[in-house]
Amino acid sequence: MADITVTDTATASAAAVPDFLDPGFYVDIDAMHEALRQLRQHHPVAWDEKNRLWGVTRHADVVEVERRDDVFVSGQGYRSFFAPGEDNMIAQDDPRHSQQRKQAVDLYREKYADYGPTLAAECLAAEDALSVSVSSLRRWLLGEGLWTRERRRAKHRQRRPRRQFLGELVQMDGSHHDWFEGRRGWAVLMVLIDDATGTIYARFFEAETLEAAQEAFGRYVRQHGLPRSLYVDQAGIYRSDREPTAAELACDKRPETQFGRALRELGVELILARSPQAKGRVERVNGTLQDRLVKALRRAGIDDMVAANAFLEEKFLAEFNTRFGKVPTSRTDAHGPLAANVDLDRILSVREPRTVQHDWTVRWHNRFLQLPAESARTVQPGQKVEVCQQADRRLRIFSGQQEWAWVEAGMRSLAPRKRPPRVGPPRSSQGQRPAANHPWRGRRRSIAALEEPVLVVSG
Repeated sequence: MADITVTDTATASAAAVPDFLDPGFYVDIDAMHEALRQLRQHHPVAWDEKNRLWGVTRHADVVEVERRDDVFVSGQGYRSFFAPGEDNMIAQDDPRHSQQRKQAVDLYREKYADYGPTLAAECLAAEDALSVSVSSLRRWLLGEGLWTRERRRAKHRQRRPRRQFLGELVQMDGSHHDWFEGRRGWAVLMVLIDDATGTIYARFFEAETLEAAQEAFGRYVRQHGLPRSLYVDQAGIYRSDREPTAAELACDKRPETQFGRALRELGVELILARSPQAKGRVERVNGTLQDRLVKALRRAGIDDMVAANAFLEEKFLAEFNTRFGKVPTSRTDAHGPLAANVDLDRILSVREPRTVQHDWTVRWHNRFLQLPAESARTVQPGQKVEVCQQADRRLRIFSGQQEWAWVEAGMRSLAPRKRPPRVGPPRSSQGQRPAANHPWRGRRRSIAALEEPVLVVSG
């Protein structure tokens, strides 16, 4: 083909040239781009035996074929290999090509100035009905000085292979960020990512607290089941720094946090990461979310947490997982079922023992919880009960497996009694001086007299 190098026919057949005339080839965009990339790299001009035509995939070659069709094209004609019905820009001449390029660049300046080329191309196609390839948009933005490549040198690290099964390992982390770009205060996005598939669950909270971790994990479990392992950082929510008690030492048991105790009861292994790089998968997805989710919230005009969580559940998470999810090595789902008799809310709560007072009240953080009269059959003053504070701040009281209703008792004044303000001149910082006839003064004179020397004369 004149100045274009032709791939050997046998080699091209071994490369499994796709059927460019099959509409199904264009259904999976990612698979299509990967197939074309392989052809451009190894077989830029390949023979399609089924359709009896040559496939030209490199941009420079395509431009040359279309510019010199009298040389390269037979009497049967040619067609550009793009999705059926797509009005591709390579086949367009000026001024139409320049108009579409100008439209894409202008829209980028107006709406997507802080977007990368990949996300900008997706938004142009989805929201502005302008289909532009990522490579073309990247080239235009570089030419206009609107985007620069970021090249980072980092310490070499070997990426850990993904786990084999869905639910075998889940990583969880809180991402602190200005998610609403000043439209409200900062928030924390609790993110859980499956190691095998890269699919995520996420929810906004005011801060990365124990309650936030409990609620996020509980919601994940109700949707997917119990993962085998949960990988987290070394925050105080997950790692206990206290000294072991005598009972723990006797049982050779390490101190654990409320969250660690909950996972032990659920049979989920808690793994503490030794460095941020060790949980790199969730750290990387946090960076992606800080780009894509922030801009999605901006486009949707969302400025409060309730609407943001609804947006995550109803739209964003499904689209994100479809876009970035991977197929696991094994189709086996390693999530364990949550048994019907498991009280997940009780397990994922702050649980502490409390002593029943003589009036059948239980004290909890300066609140007095009154047990009902029927509890006296099994609960006596001095006995221990368990108080559970759930992630939603609801309080529950248990004696063994028996749960007791309670009402708020009258508040007792636990603060020290305040003295009434003193009327009169201010006192000395050394205290009040005793009167002249005070007994203390006489005692001091007696002691002073004993200290003086005494002369004894014998007769």
